[in-house]
Amino acid sequence: QRMSAALDIIECPRGMRWCKHVLPKQHLLSAVPHLYKCLDAPVFATEYIGSPLILESIHATFRPRPTDVHIVTYPKAGTSWVQEVAWLVNHDGAIDRAKAASSSQRTFYIELQTAGMSDRPTA
Repeated sequence: QRMSAALDIIECPRGMRWCKHVLPKQHLLSAVPHLYKCLDAPVFATEYIGSPLILESIHATFRPRPTDVHIVTYPKAGTSWVQEVAWLVNHDGAIDRAKAASSSQRTFYIELQTAGMSDRPTA
């Protein structure tokens, strides 16, 4: 299906232009009323995953640490599995520690905004 005409153009972070597209109402997409389409790269985002405002916040506040590990994969390419393996490698194969806390408590997706965003993992 076609997306409706762009409502407005947002520029954030600086140099990245986005159009907000309202999707036609339907049951399947009721949780996603609109998408953001980047005009400068082949990227679509939703309100809670990689939106322009989330990316702007990342640019403003993210400070990488020397110990950070960034996992970049294509969707549905085993990201969760790679996160688990990387966590175990960086924690000397501590399987008991891994079993004691869910993956979402030990790793996170920087571009995903959910409730409790201040509760990001620290180890």
